[in-house]
Amino acid sequence: MFKTELDKLLFEPPPLGCVLSLTGLPQSGGTIQDRSPYGNNGTITGATWTRLPSGLWVLQFDGTDDYVKVLDHSSLDIINTLTLEAWIKRDVIGAYHGIIAKYSTGGTQNSFLLAISDGNKPNFRVSKDGAYSGATITSLFGATNLLANIWYHVVATYQYVADGTSIMKLYLNGVEDGTTSVAVGPIFVTTTDVYLGAYSVPDIFLDGLIGLPRIDNSTLNALGITNHYNQERHLFGV
Repeated sequence: MFKTELDKLLFEPPPLGCVLSLTGLPQSGGTIQDRSPYGNNGTITGATWTRLPSGLWVLQFDGTDDYVKVLDHSSLDIINTLTLEAWIKRDVIGAYHGIIAKYSTGGTQNSFLLAISDGNKPNFRVSKDGAYSGATITSLFGATNLLANIWYHVVATYQYVADGTSIMKLYLNGVEDGTTSVAVGPIFVTTTDVYLGAYSVPDIFLDGLIGLPRIDNSTLNALGITNHYNQERHLFGV
């Protein structure tokens, strides 16, 4: 039987290495089901379901107090290889928007963050000792300005190699948009929950839509990321 890309996303198991895949179908009780083997279901606060013309369901966040929380779990304590991935569409520009975060705006329980900066560029951060800022974190910005009311496929990858060097990359719509190589890793393990559409609740919220948020405990290569973009873009009208 022929299966569409939407069927595959909704019903087939995600690839090996996936620890969070909130593809999403509306559920009762404000829950978004995780399709990874780890059952990292998300609890929805405020965000509402929206169905795209393709049939894919995504979540709408109001930029004020909406978010999805995934409780901390050992599967999300990733230290050496990491991929964060999501489709996003912002309603406004010029403000900081959290996308996927195991991060806060202070304290010592910070691991990783994917966001859009107030300068409208993709932003990827990791901390090697739990600090929010300073010499022990690396903050990588993409080169491209993101506009409002346009769908983008945003991916961040991290790889810690044996000589102490960490390689961080950002991809936008299947194309590398930024990279850095620094002595930062491994990523610090924290007890912080994972948030979608926000970080450091109760602030730094996304005003817009998120679709297909995923976390992998491996580093996807450029070809794999480009394939994801090309396989999924029609679902978002891109």
